[in-house]
Amino acid sequence: MKRRVFLTTSLGTLAGLAWTSARAESEFEAYRRSQLAAQQRFRDGRSAEFDIYQRDFAAAFDTYRSSYADAVKARQQELAAYWRNAELSSQTRWVEYSDNKAIQRIVDFDANQITLRLRPEAGTPNQALIRRELHTLLSTDLASAFNNDPVSQTVEEAVAKAAPGLAEQTPVKHALVLGELFDSARPSPAQVEQVAQQLATGAVHSTSAAEGVVTITVALPAERPARKAQDFLAEVNASARKWQVEPALVLAVMHTESAFNPLARSPVPAYGLMQIVPGSAGKDATELVYGKARVVTPSYLYDAGKNIQLGAAYLHILQTRYLRAITHPESRLYCMIAAYNTGAGNVARSYTGTTNITKAATLINQRSPQANYEHLRIKLPYQETRDYLKRVVARLPGYREL
Repeated sequence: MKRRVFLTTSLGTLAGLAWTSARAESEFEAYRRSQLAAQQRFRDGRSAEFDIYQRDFAAAFDTYRSSYADAVKARQQELAAYWRNAELSSQTRWVEYSDNKAIQRIVDFDANQITLRLRPEAGTPNQALIRRELHTLLSTDLASAFNNDPVSQTVEEAVAKAAPGLAEQTPVKHALVLGELFDSARPSPAQVEQVAQQLATGAVHSTSAAEGVVTITVALPAERPARKAQDFLAEVNASARKWQVEPALVLAVMHTESAFNPLARSPVPAYGLMQIVPGSAGKDATELVYGKARVVTPSYLYDAGKNIQLGAAYLHILQTRYLRAITHPESRLYCMIAAYNTGAGNVARSYTGTTNITKAATLINQRSPQANYEHLRIKLPYQETRDYLKRVVARLPGYREL
């Protein structure tokens, strides 16, 4: 009888243990399911958040392009009443107009000269007028130029309004646009006047019979471009060191992109010394710099240090991410230069007809660096990029000596 009780008790204990184990397992499974569900909700939330971010970024860049195009059109229509050629600022030319629109002022950073165009109502184009106009250009700082530019102002406001949480803005500095012409960062009015007088003595006049417009061309000092490059050298070295790219490459790219015009812009739109495109290179570079892509506004990109950092960061991305499969550093360098102008996909297309850079790298790695350079000079899809590669490569040796 005792044995039977024992057996019954044992069976009951075993059943209890099994029930307890099953319950524990059931609770664990429930806990595991709840954790998996929580993780899935987190992933879904992150995915939804990322989708919203991507949508907002794309919308902001659409605003960038549309506001730029609209602002350019509006400004040209405004100037068309005064000028047959209503030129606006570009990559290598900074263009301003007098308040009454009678005088067009152009600083050509690539040609290293200033051009003044005067309508008849501007007055007699004598030495006093020329000195006055040169004094105006020489004493203009970046902040004033930015504030006086309707196109940049319109784009800045439109982008900041379209993407308040994504737009990266900064106060534009008060450094002189042509500060390299002076020994001091803040020259006195007398020093500005002295340089204006020196430049005016070499002015060359011509007149358009059709429009009655007088054109005055003023050559800038031959050493000015080298001094301009020196002005940016400390910032170039700092960014190049941080992002592990060659300083000479940054300078050669900058020279070719903008001729060191700190107010450079182009219809892409791209802005600043290294012509950063907010929706492509700017997106990749800010993601590397800030940990999350930002929409960089004109004011941000007109800051030399910030522009140079993003340009160097993008060269780093090309070198270590998009083109990392290219083994020879010189071949990779040529492809980096071309890709900075046209994108890694177009570099790949010149080799394989597709944008697959991994497949292209196989062919690139089978050729010598010189063979790859010659290939790119002939086969890149656009003549602009073929010429761009040649100019950057030609400028590298000079900047390696700095």
